[in-house]
Amino acid sequence: MQLVFVVSTGEAWGYLGSRRFLFELDLQSDAVSGINYSLIEKVYCALAMIEVIYCNLKGFLQ
Repeated sequence: MQLVFVVSTGEAWGYLGSRRFLFELDLQSDAVSGINYSLIEKVYCALAMIEVIYCNLKGFLQ
């Protein structure tokens, strides 16, 4: 099991830090060697589902 924390600063033209991290993962460069992309994708999908549920619940309660 791997636990990876990524802190990316947002740039004026978008979230370049996070995009670059995903780009490096796609290239399988040395900077991200050993990180399992499929696990990161699963966590991202889970967080996206939580956000959708939260937004729907928030709208329902208002």
